Amino acid sequence: MKQYPLPIAYAVLLTLCLPFNLLLAFLAFTVFPLVSSDFAESMCVLLFSLYWAAAAVLGIQNIRNSFSLYRQGEVIPCINSMLILKYGMVVFFAVNFIVILILMLFFTLGMFVASRGTMIFAFPVVLPIYVLIVLAAMAFTWLLLVPGAFYGIQVIRLTRAAGKTGTFAALIHGIFQFTFFLDVLDSMYLAVVKYGRGKKSSAVIAVLYILLIIGFIWLGMKLYGLL
Repeated sequence: MKQYPLPIAYAVLLTLCLPFNLLLAFLAFTVFPLVSSDFAESMCVLLFSLYWAAAAVLGIQNIRNSFSLYRQGEVIPCINSMLILKYGMVVFFAVNFIVILILMLFFTLGMFVASRGTMIFAFPVVLPIYVLIVLAAMAFTWLLLVPGAFYGIQVIRLTRAAGKTGTFAALIHGIFQFTFFLDVLDSMYLAVVKYGRGKKSSAVIAVLYILLIIGFIWLGMKLYGLL
């Protein structure tokens, strides 16, 4: 694992996103205000900016590293880096989805309660705003998927060069690598079927995926009062 500092660092940093934001919120409301409100605001902005700047730098470095591995013909390091990011960030993307869903739900309920129900009449105006917020959140989250997708692209290119897949199949794999949910399944297929690697970790992720799907279905049914 010491051979893969960039993908490991990126996956760990993003996995710590929720704990980091909770810690930042705690400091913002307890420690920082003891100095001054301006200090609290400045420190929150600084720490938040540094965190995402670090994520951006690591993401770019991973993309550059993927091209370097491709030029060297290092298919196994590409596969391992791809799996580290695809499998290692499943928890992050699942938590991110749940947090966004909960925040949107509480925001909607909060606005409804605050307006004493009159918000329903403004729904045609509010709906486009909600849609834009959701699309913006999805676009930002998608950008975090890109570094792992580039490792996948290099694996696909090397697989095609080795004659293990055709041009059309490579194109489909490439699309899957940049698609939520399907990117992990596609990486699993490339690693296990094409190269016989990552079988144990793939089995664990497959079970986790099944549990997440069941959990999301249960949560959806709970929210809509079907349970």
